[in-house]
Amino acid sequence: MSACVGLGGTAAYAQQAAVAPATQAAVEVKSLGEVSAIEAVSLMAKGDNWAGTNVLKARLVKNDTPLNRFNLATGYQRTGRIDQAQALYQDLLKRGRTTNAVETPAAGGGLRVFNLADESASRLLYISWLKSGRTPNAPASADTFATDTSARVGGPTHGDVTDEQALALDRLAHEATH
Repeated sequence: MSACVGLGGTAAYAQQAAVAPATQAAVEVKSLGEVSAIEAVSLMAKGDNWAGTNVLKARLVKNDTPLNRFNLATGYQRTGRIDQAQALYQDLLKRGRTTNAVETPAAGGGLRVFNLADESASRLLYISWLKSGRTPNAPASADTFATDTSARVGGPTHGDVTDEQALALDRLAHEATH
């Protein structure tokens, strides 16, 4: 089980490292409808999981790729919408088999290349473990789903939220951690 502890926080993108990351202030001015998928992943890396997930859902409608599905599943997982994440990860067991991605590195962290189907299988195992009602034995980390504050700020565990609700939930999550 120790291999599963850090699985909740990984967001992935490939060949897009030169794109400037978005900040929540820039997103509010720009509106979520104008934010790119790469900027959404940057938002999620900074803890703006609700807004990032909304952007990724809209991007998936326009560009239904395994990578966009994986990132959306990550957003759902980080915001506590486990059933939606699980469905996307399940689909990626087949659709993600031929897609590799690069993990968004933490500050000072190295790059990790992984296969979307393999990572999805690991996350499905983690979700199954979460649903079993067990609690983690390992020390909490800011990147693990079990300790992600955005999943505990009162957002829904099923369904969607408006962009305004997403931004408000992200603000609450930031306030809870600062």
